[in-house]
Amino acid sequence: MTVRTYPVELTAPDIEPYRKGNTGIEFVTTFDSGIAGPHVMINAVTHGNEICGAIALDKLFKAGVKPHRIGGGSGHGRRPFSSCAAPLRAGLSC
Repeated sequence: MTVRTYPVELTAPDIEPYRKGNTGIEFVTTFDSGIAGPHVMINAVTHGNEICGAIALDKLFKAGVKPHRIGGGSGHGRRPFSSCAAPLRAGLSC
């Protein structure tokens, strides 16, 4: 039986610009629409070798996506890169 390997061609984003955040907790940023509503959290980099969430979250930050309330939408959002130690151990930038 031949084992096939498939290259993974992803580049981890540099998340260092998000270290300061705005909560007093490194890599945690929160946004509030100013309108009461559900609380949503988007988490990335739980495990240092799983970079797809970091790529997606980086794109959300760069696109300026923020919470708003339309119908059942969210009034509050939180975006943490949950652990910087894991990506560093995996050789990714943090």
